[in-house]
Amino acid sequence: MLDPSYQVPIGRQITEIEVKKSRFICWLDYAEGREDLQQLLADARQAHPSASHHCWAFSSFNGRHEGQGDDGEPKGTAGRPILTVLQYAEISNVAAVVIRYFGGTKLGTGGLARAYGEATKHGLQTLQTETYSPKVYVSFDAGFEHEAQIRYIVDQAEAEITVEYGSCLRVRIYLNESKLEFVQDHLRRDFPQLEVRLEDG
Repeated sequence: MLDPSYQVPIGRQITEIEVKKSRFICWLDYAEGREDLQQLLADARQAHPSASHHCWAFSSFNGRHEGQGDDGEPKGTAGRPILTVLQYAEISNVAAVVIRYFGGTKLGTGGLARAYGEATKHGLQTLQTETYSPKVYVSFDAGFEHEAQIRYIVDQAEAEITVEYGSCLRVRIYLNESKLEFVQDHLRRDFPQLEVRLEDG
């Protein structure tokens, strides 16, 4: 099984480049979706209300959720190159807002795309990241006599377990997705009668 872990940003970072007297200020931050992106965009607009453009992109959960916007720049010259850089950066759950102050010299569509891409690359070069492992839940009912062995398997996987005691054990295990195959294999081997249910974390 491939390790589903990936790198995500640690906190917000702001960097800047200049291209033909136009300033391109790149804000990068952690984002799981549009709500986080909208907060970053609002903060950038508040900090730079007189900027010509606030262009953006985000990519989260290994590309399962993505978006981009040109904020008045010619279509495809800002949001798309920002997103392309994010996609190739091997970083996920990241949002970028690139703020442009027009310097008086038109860059053309190709020049704009290169500048927005370079501003994003420049920011990513020094962005601090950490490893993120997606979480999942597995749940099942089991006999009381199996509790010790189940807890042993959970400990081996460095997972968390909750148990409700009723007519049987109602077990819920919270674990890194990278350890899911280990847990499922051991449960099937030791308790082939179990009906294990999988949930997203």
